Amino acid sequence: VSIDSVGLTVRVINKTDRETYSIGESVEGVLVSAVADMSEGAKKGMVPGDVIVEINQQPVTKPEDAADMIAKAHKGKRNSVLLLINREGDVSFVALRLDDTK
Repeated sequence: VSIDSVGLTVRVINKTDRETYSIGESVEGVLVSAVADMSEGAKKGMVPGDVIVEINQQPVTKPEDAADMIAKAHKGKRNSVLLLINREGDVSFVALRLDDTK
C-alpha cells in the first residue's frame, strides 16, 4: 500500500522479511518496503525494513490501517503524525510532517 503523503510504501511482514531485516517474531506492525526519494519519510531517515508499530499511539496491524490512519490525520488538518518504528529491535519515534498540498 502506497502512502503518498509521506512517501512510504508498506506491506504485511512475511517470514523472509523477518530474516532479511532481523525482525523478531514478537514484533507486530507493517513493513516499510519502499521510501520515495525526497519524501518526508526519506528526510526523516526511514528506510526499507523499518516496521511501523504504531501511528499516533494506535497499533497498526495491516497496511490499509496505516494508510487510513495517515489519511484521517491529514483530513483532520493535523500537520504531522507520530510513528513508533522498530528497526532491527531498536524502537524509536519518528514524526512525519503531512504535506498540505496532498
